[in-house]
Amino acid sequence: MNRKKNKRPSSDNSIDRLKILFEFAPDAYYLNDLEGRFIDGNRAAEQLTGYQKHELIGKNFLELDLLPDEYIPKAMEHLKKNLAGLPSGPDELVLIKKDKTKIVIEVRTYPVTIKGKNTVLGIARDVTKRKEVEQELQKAHDELEKRVKNRTRELANTNQKLENKTKNLEETNTALKVLLKRREADKIELEEKVLFNVKELILPYLEKLKGGRLDDRQKLFIEILESNMKDIVAPFIRGISSRFLRLTPMEIQVANLIQHGKTTKEIANIQGLSPKTIEFHRENIRKKTGIANKKINLRTYLNTIQ
Repeated sequence: MNRKKNKRPSSDNSIDRLKILFEFAPDAYYLNDLEGRFIDGNRAAEQLTGYQKHELIGKNFLELDLLPDEYIPKAMEHLKKNLAGLPSGPDELVLIKKDKTKIVIEVRTYPVTIKGKNTVLGIARDVTKRKEVEQELQKAHDELEKRVKNRTRELANTNQKLENKTKNLEETNTALKVLLKRREADKIELEEKVLFNVKELILPYLEKLKGGRLDDRQKLFIEILESNMKDIVAPFIRGISSRFLRLTPMEIQVANLIQHGKTTKEIANIQGLSPKTIEFHRENIRKKTGIANKKINLRTYLNTIQ
């Protein structure tokens, strides 16, 4: 029986161990009654508040001015929960130390019964550095978010400007295409007018002069004049025009009707001539355009070189 009693841990030893754990815990441990008066605290509680234990015992947080006014309602809520037998926290409070410096603490409270008395066990730790880091991280996050928003807005504005420039360029390009088409059409019209005037107003008279009685010197002048006329109009007309310069006005009219798909009979009716005459002109056109005795469709050829 004695051996069994000796093996049993004494209650005094258990209490001593608990006191040691309480006293040397890294977090601030404290006990207060249900009116908020301090009953006991460990070394970490002294370090946290800056007060010695004897300065705290018997006083509540209001008497010691441990909390800023705006945090007192939150501390009272903790007491109300403890009175109802409920734990509270974790909650963050600002603690005013003895030297009046302020720190941020994280507090948990638990209702406990010690020697038949209802008391409150509080556990507090300094989280000031953690809060500073959190604030710095939040500040960096807010700054980054602000930069992202600004950059996004800048990119959107740049994109809008590019879209506007693209639209303007497209409109300008369309306008230029219209102008180029108009210019090409005007050029073609001018070429046709130059060719027509040469064929209708100048070459017929040269042909008449060539058919008259001319000496060798006069014939040479006519040939030079005809050659010079071709050189003058050459820069203003297309590839076919230099070939058409050799055609007579009637041959030009026949060639034009051939290009439009008219048959020999239809051309004869239009011109008031016989089909044989039209055939004669067709042969001359083939000779003067260099496709005589070749198996080439005259209409296809004329449309190709136009």
